[in-house]
Amino acid sequence: HFLRFEAMLEHYYEGLARPLLERQLSPAPDDGLYGPMVRAYADQISRALLRAAATAGASENDDVGMEKMVIGVLGDSVTSGQDNCYYDAWPEVLRRQISPMFAAMGLDVEVRNAGKNGGWNLASQMMCAHDMLG
Repeated sequence: HFLRFEAMLEHYYEGLARPLLERQLSPAPDDGLYGPMVRAYADQISRALLRAAATAGASENDDVGMEKMVIGVLGDSVTSGQDNCYYDAWPEVLRRQISPMFAAMGLDVEVRNAGKNGGWNLASQMMCAHDMLG
């Protein structure tokens, strides 16, 4: 499951979304720091997944016995689903795509979408991230 997930992410980020992301990410993909930054993010996500999977089923306060992995997303109207049906917004698509892999590890995945329509820059969203995402 991990290899398919990795391939899906690489296809998305290196193919379909690369032009958009190149305008958003710093350092740029051709910068020497880009690769280490992406690997550091992947390492953080992997550790969170492994930690959650290791404790899956051990929680007594969960009705179904599955540990919950929460992913919070910030963004603009595209993230919030204002430009299309919420069902087709990328955070919901992400949730549907990764849920089977998480379920196989005994984890329930929840994607909290705190995308805001118009005029909310990242700095403004980061100040309120805890309140918006939990």
